[in-house]
Amino acid sequence: MPKQSVKVEAWEADLSNPKVIPELFDRVEKTFGPVEIIVNNAAYCLADTFLPQTSDKKNNCY
Repeated sequence: MPKQSVKVEAWEADLSNPKVIPELFDRVEKTFGPVEIIVNNAAYCLADTFLPQTSDKKNNCY
C-alpha cells in the first residue's frame, strides 16, 4: 500500500449545545477547507444485558 500524507485533527465538542455546531464547522473549514461529507458515529449506551432491549432503553442510547 502506498504511503499517503494525511492531516488529522481531533476536537471535543458538546453537540447538545446548538451554539457549538456552527463554531465546530467553522473550525473544521479553516483547518481542512469545505466540508463535503459528514460521518456521524457518535452514540452512548450503557449495556446492561445481552438480551433484547425495550424501545425506551434503545431510545436512551442515542
